[in-house]
Amino acid sequence: MWVSGNWFTLSRWRAISLPSHTGEHGWSLGRRNSAGVIVLATYSADLVRTFPDGIYIFGAFSTGSDEGFSYDQFSRLKLPDLGPFVVAGKELMLYTVVGEEGPATLLVHGYRDNIRAIAEGGNRVWAITLLGFGKSEKPNIEYTELMWAEMLRDFIIEVVGEPAHLVGNSIGGYIISIVARLWPTLVKSVVLINSGGNVIPGYSSVLFAKERRTSVASWLGAKFLLFYLRLTLKDIVKNCYPSKTERVDNWLIDEMLRASYDPGVAVVLESVFSFNLSIPLNYLLDEFKDKVMIIQGMRDPISDSKSTVATLKEHCAGFIVKELDAGHCPHDELPDEVNSIIREWIVNLSSKLPAVSFK
Repeated sequence: MWVSGNWFTLSRWRAISLPSHTGEHGWSLGRRNSAGVIVLATYSADLVRTFPDGIYIFGAFSTGSDEGFSYDQFSRLKLPDLGPFVVAGKELMLYTVVGEEGPATLLVHGYRDNIRAIAEGGNRVWAITLLGFGKSEKPNIEYTELMWAEMLRDFIIEVVGEPAHLVGNSIGGYIISIVARLWPTLVKSVVLINSGGNVIPGYSSVLFAKERRTSVASWLGAKFLLFYLRLTLKDIVKNCYPSKTERVDNWLIDEMLRASYDPGVAVVLESVFSFNLSIPLNYLLDEFKDKVMIIQGMRDPISDSKSTVATLKEHCAGFIVKELDAGHCPHDELPDEVNSIIREWIVNLSSKLPAVSFK
């Protein structure tokens, strides 16, 4: 199912969300093996702990059949020394899921204060951290937009099990736009939050590259960027949160710094220098039109939001545009406002869309 690379395919993994003693649902991962199914489930702050004799995942483990799982909530599993989430030599992507019923919604990257609030609006919400980001593994591979899009495709089919409303910020927005273009039957709607990509009127050709080579310059650039980010991270992030700099708290900075020391992070940054965002959003989302919403922080230091919004309004008929007094990550800077917008969007669209399941 994957283009290339020596990492796990979703078809070999079974993902299950198990309730904790507080009734919450947490990170869930599982892998099929000859003995049945091994389930790893971890919760919130208990995700990973380091002890003198090694790194452990705390949570639930089962070797039962597909029909019934028995688990010990207070078990722990020692991990091999290959990385924080390497099991049996396979790299893992982390995700969390909240909600028992309602429309399926998939959030791509960085939604700490959005998952539960959107689920409380009557939705089932998955939030995924793609390979190369956050606590997910960072294998030594070539990262491309198409590779990430294919990961999302497989995740929707094998884990979510039905078409979903896709929500993406920054590069995550561009990736979900690719999914919408290539596999439109998997997507109910698209919500772009300060998305990567641009608009090119009249664009009519497309070429998706599955392979991409990096250069010595990109390798050096990645090393320098990593060093610079570690030194100035808090100032950079605060600049992206101009309306509520207090949202740049110790937890957020600590998580970013921790990820910057993961094995393989330099390879991910190296790929950033060869990202291809040349296929415009208006082409990728042409078939969706009235099922696309743009949430744009108008004080984004990374892009010209005024020009972006003006171009979208002129050339993307049917797109709904919401302008917010925020920077590059409105969903994290103004979570209450964005959560309300997304919940209302899903409610309005759900009454018009048929129910579909892949299972």
